[in-house]
Amino acid sequence: MNIKSTSKWRNLLSSLFKFRIIDLNISAFLVALLIILTFLTKYTAFKIINLNFEYLFYILLGFFVSLFPALIVALIGDTVSLFISGNIGFWHPVYAVVPLLITTISFFYFNVLRKLDRYKLLVPNIFITITNFSLILICYWQINNAIDSDYLRIGRVFGFTKISISLIYGLIWLMIAFQIICMITSIISIVKKNHKLSQFSIAFGIVSIIIVIFRWFYGPYAYFVFLQYVNYSPSREIASFYPIWMAAFALKSLISIPIYTAILFPTLLPFEFLRNRYILQNKQNQY
Repeated sequence: MNIKSTSKWRNLLSSLFKFRIIDLNISAFLVALLIILTFLTKYTAFKIINLNFEYLFYILLGFFVSLFPALIVALIGDTVSLFISGNIGFWHPVYAVVPLLITTISFFYFNVLRKLDRYKLLVPNIFITITNFSLILICYWQINNAIDSDYLRIGRVFGFTKISISLIYGLIWLMIAFQIICMITSIISIVKKNHKLSQFSIAFGIVSIIIVIFRWFYGPYAYFVFLQYVNYSPSREIASFYPIWMAAFALKSLISIPIYTAILFPTLLPFEFLRNRYILQNKQNQY
């Protein structure tokens, strides 16, 4: 019994702290990709998109690399990104913890799904359903309380801070379509044991979780704290602005969630192949 207990603790510590040669290679590749992405989104026409593509970087770290090495790489990636974009002077703890938290949540999300095996697709589908239902409620609330009956305010994306209500309806249907695809691919992957199809639901699920936590709930708080820090809003109270900012960020996620999912899904496939080939089959290549 003691031997089994000791073995479990060793496996747990190993999964958290081990750093393999393939981890080093993947981390270097991801950091290089983040640097290129930062240049493109800060100094080219792509800056108009105004989406946090670095979220995908932290999700992939959590997917592939052990937890503590992943946290170190996330910290390095965030610092390098701030230097390149010229925003290192605006560094603040309220935003600095986000890469670490996203990486941590992603790490446990993927590891829990691997342990659940047959029931792993229930988790992302539950989160996706909750997210879509919440978005519909937020849209309904915003439309009923809109000052301008034709447009709603959203977080800046593609140069716009307002979008038409008709487009909102279209985006809601897009999210519903994504959920239907999720359900279909989940069923097919279970029936036909097609692991590749299951990655769509898994990608959609982690994107929904990260966006809801760090854009809907934490985003307005972080934004308020940062504004207080730079002294732009010394007399404001967060209770007055939190619902407004949260609704704007939530409506923006009607655009960001499908885009992130469309990018992450095909990206997970080669990363899963690498993980299965070089980690599960070559455990001896470790530091």
